[in-house]
Amino acid sequence: MHLQMQKESDLVHFYQMLAEQTDAQKLVIHDIKKHLYAISLLNNEHENQKISDYIERLTHSSQLKVSMRVCENDFLNAIFNRYLQRCEHLHITLDIDIRKQALSFMDEYDMISLFCNLLDNAVEAATGCPDSFIEVYAGFSKSHNLLLLSVKNSCIQKPAIDTKGRLKTQKSPNGIHGTGLKSVLRVVKKYEGNYELSYDEQSHVFSTVITLTNSKEEN
Repeated sequence: MHLQMQKESDLVHFYQMLAEQTDAQKLVIHDIKKHLYAISLLNNEHENQKISDYIERLTHSSQLKVSMRVCENDFLNAIFNRYLQRCEHLHITLDIDIRKQALSFMDEYDMISLFCNLLDNAVEAATGCPDSFIEVYAGFSKSHNLLLLSVKNSCIQKPAIDTKGRLKTQKSPNGIHGTGLKSVLRVVKKYEGNYELSYDEQSHVFSTVITLTNSKEEN
């Protein structure tokens, strides 16, 4: 349990740093005129090497890397952009559909833990599959007061599922994958939800469907 909570805490701190990096990116873009002015001054002095070095530092700055706006939460955007880059590198198509206000009732700590672990598992399963993909959907039903979260991903082999419908890790019992599954179940339990897994052997698609209850709803 201590290992699980420590891992989740580390994830929160990591994505806080990424969100702050996004804010820094906005500042750099805001100051782009100043950068252009500095380059202009160097050009007037015919400082070609200094111009080249300046542009090199600027274009390789992590603050200027493009980030997509996937949802309303800055932390989640940091998460999703990390996985979009990772999937692009692995040639996995990642589609994300987070409906407006769908996750507004969840604590950020729980959101980060849930999505990181689900996406880690999906990326691991999809890596190396032909035409691999991952689809993430989150929408909230006001009539049922439930969040519906769905993750579908390519998976060449049927995963091992125990008698309680839980995914068996293929890593060591103390490995990070096993801890990740426990983190997902912790969030599901906290929000009085359900967790269902299925596998289509014909299409080689693994599906995770999670429902969470909004206990913060005002009557």
